[in-house]
Amino acid sequence: ANQIFGYNSLTANTGNYNIAIGTETLMAQTSGERNTAVGYQAGRSNVTGDYNTFMGFSAGRGATDQSNFNNTGIGYEALYSITTANSNFGLGYQSLRALTSGGSNTGIGGQAAYSVTTGVENTALGQTALFYNQTGNYNVAIGRAAMFGVSGNSHENNTAVGYKSSFGITTGHTNATLGYAAAMDLTTGHSNVAIGGNAAQNMTSGYENVAIGRDAMVNNTITGNNNV
Repeated sequence: ANQIFGYNSLTANTGNYNIAIGTETLMAQTSGERNTAVGYQAGRSNVTGDYNTFMGFSAGRGATDQSNFNNTGIGYEALYSITTANSNFGLGYQSLRALTSGGSNTGIGGQAAYSVTTGVENTALGQTALFYNQTGNYNVAIGRAAMFGVSGNSHENNTAVGYKSSFGITTGHTNATLGYAAAMDLTTGHSNVAIGGNAAQNMTSGYENVAIGRDAMVNNTITGNNNV
């Protein structure tokens, strides 16, 4: 049995154990089961997908005639653009908003992982963390605006912890930064380590550099390699 409360909610479904609360929630669903949608147009376009939870105005609204599975989107427009993505978790205003087919991503915080489309296994915790990454995979960004990025660029295998840590990253990869504004200006550099407040703050395109301690290498515009 299904629980339905709202205009045009779950109108064509033959599946069971669904809960639809709000106008046009789960409206396109035909045979999906065990989905929960609460809020205007929440889960609106999912057709046959199962085990989704969408709560909030247009959370998990999705694209026409698409199906997705095992996703959770909580918050205004969380997972708004979803098509065939599976096993994602978005909590917060517009978290994972642009996600289409990427899988196993986590975005917690307002606009966390906002631009991820097809990327997989990214984790963003904090307001606007990992904001601009689109197709990059395996990034971990913890802290407000950590790994914020630049529009139109994607990056992979990076870890940034702290407010604006790796803030300006574009295509850099395999970097580890920890601390307030650590490697804040990093763009294309790779395989760097910066630990401490403002550590390697001005590093841009170098690789295999190590800066440990508060303000370590902070006044150097680092483009070179193998600095310690």
